[in-house]
Amino acid sequence: MQGVLSIAKVSLMGKPTDLVHGTLDLLILRIIEHEPKHGWAIAKRIQQVSNDVLKVQQGFLSFLTAAGCLLLVTLAASYIPACRATRVDPMAALRAE
Repeated sequence: MQGVLSIAKVSLMGKPTDLVHGTLDLLILRIIEHEPKHGWAIAKRIQQVSNDVLKVQQGFLSFLTAAGCLLLVTLAASYIPACRATRVDPMAALRAE
């Protein structure tokens, strides 16, 4: 829950507010009680339940973190096979066929 709370900004009628400690935790638990949801779906459900009084917005940092993770996975997925391919002797591979 702390990851969601550190990223989420909660505003009441467009103005930042301090909710009672644990209120957002309880809202999230209440929402995922019936069916598993995450991220964007939880934020939209909080807005629906509160009649758009509470608006939960993800910060730019969460999108930047996701993009960075995807970039690292992509680089690793292409670099590791390329390193293995450089160790293969082309003539030995052709002779084996």
